[in-house]
Amino acid sequence: MFKAFSLSIAITFLGSAGVSYGADLDKFCKEVPNWPKGQEVPPDASYKGIAKPVDGAFTKDKWDKMKKGDKSAGKWLIIDARSKPDRSVGKVPKAALITADYKDDSKNEFKDSILVKKINKKLKTKYASVKDMTDVNLIVFCNGKKCHRSSFGACQLRKLGLKVDQVHVMLGGFPEWKDRGYPVR
Repeated sequence: MFKAFSLSIAITFLGSAGVSYGADLDKFCKEVPNWPKGQEVPPDASYKGIAKPVDGAFTKDKWDKMKKGDKSAGKWLIIDARSKPDRSVGKVPKAALITADYKDDSKNEFKDSILVKKINKKLKTKYASVKDMTDVNLIVFCNGKKCHRSSFGACQLRKLGLKVDQVHVMLGGFPEWKDRGYPVR
């Protein structure tokens, strides 16, 4: 009973904060930069049609396969969307460091030419643009449930042409990865 009541309050709060539910990519992506600082990202269901929310265990499974060079499940890449200063507490080994910044466009690296260059380097591929990456799956993470960079990054990837089933967001972010005791450098 208490959990249902708490969920009801959370949904009411998030709804009143302007968070969209459903698959309207443009509406969702326009709202991300306006989410109040420190507000938790919306529940998993809000990402329907935008990206696939995943947890640390899912991400670690793909990380293990990346590390071994196992491409049986396709090409996977983990993207750290945090700012450079935020990465000083640690990094996920082998993750691509691509900053998502919706406040300062000059610091935002979620642009076609920058993404292509960094993804090609990490995957040792030669894509011409993001929309050509039809065989790549990306997991974006940031500083956790009160950080909006991974949601913004997911929006940018979708707007550049990736399909919803190619874009994943680890909502627990780096704190979840670290708390689970996974490798950090």
